[in-house]
Amino acid sequence: MKLDHALEHLFGKLRGKRSAAPVIAEQDDDPISPDALLEEEFLEKEQEKEAARLG
Repeated sequence: MKLDHALEHLFGKLRGKRSAAPVIAEQDDDPISPDALLEEEFLEKEQEKEAARLG
């Protein structure tokens, strides 16, 4: 019974923190991650290299 009470208390605290957490504006405005942009740029460069090698 004490364990149930302790878990409810901890999860209640976590729920409170999650709802009180500030929303980061960057995440809403720019859904594309920087990693995805770097990967896209890398792939474009690789395609250019491949085209130059074949052409």
